[in-house]
Amino acid sequence: MNWFLRRNTRCRREQGCEIFYIPKEKDLYVVFWHISGDKQLALSLNKSDITLYEKLGQEVTIAAETNGKIVIPVSNRRYIKANKLSKRQLSEALINAQIMP
Repeated sequence: MNWFLRRNTRCRREQGCEIFYIPKEKDLYVVFWHISGDKQLALSLNKSDITLYEKLGQEVTIAAETNGKIVIPVSNRRYIKANKLSKRQLSEALINAQIMP
């Protein structure tokens, strides 16, 4: 079954992130976490591009944008819903993401 589609992004290979794509009906979700459990992820996206969830259905506020980037926590398992982003656009943002302490 291809429910979880693993993508080897730079974040995962070099910096300890685990990222899986989840197609759900017409929406695209990503489940992710960092192996240390105590990092943040800087993405070149606008706040309106994604919705962040602690658990599916439990939305978390994204901190303010700074210099065209948003910073989201990667502690514990979290979910991103792509709001009008294609899988390619979201993948590019994750590939170019920066792990921050």
